[in-house]
Amino acid sequence: MAELRIQFSLSMIIAGILAEVVSVFWYNNHSPWGRRSGDRYMLAAIVCDAGLVVGVKFIMDNFWSISRWEDAFVLALTLAAIYGCLEGPHMVHDSRSFSWFFFHTVHKFLVVFVIAMALVYFSYLG
Repeated sequence: MAELRIQFSLSMIIAGILAEVVSVFWYNNHSPWGRRSGDRYMLAAIVCDAGLVVGVKFIMDNFWSISRWEDAFVLALTLAAIYGCLEGPHMVHDSRSFSWFFFHTVHKFLVVFVIAMALVYFSYLG
C-alpha cells in the first residue's frame, strides 16, 4: 500500500487558487452558457480544492508522470471519466439531466487539468 507523503509547496497553493478561479468562472451567473447551476459554499469549495490538489499531486508523484500538457489532459480526462462513471447512474429528473451531468463532468475535467498544469509549471517555486 502506498504511503501518503505530500510535501506542501507554493505550487500546490497556486494550483488550489487556480482551481477555485476556474470554478468561480464556471459557476458564475453571468457565464456564456447562461445557466444557473446552483450555489457554491466558499469554505466547502476551498476544502475540496485542497483535497483535490493533494490527491492529484499524490497521483502525479506516484503513478502518473506529467511532462507535457497532453499528459495532464489525459490524466484529467481519465479522472473525469471515473467521475462520470460514478455519477452517471443517478436518477433522471427531467429532460435536461444529461446536459447538467455533462456540464458538471466537463467542469471536473477542467479543474483537474488546471491543477495538474499548475503543479507542473509552478514546481520550480518549491
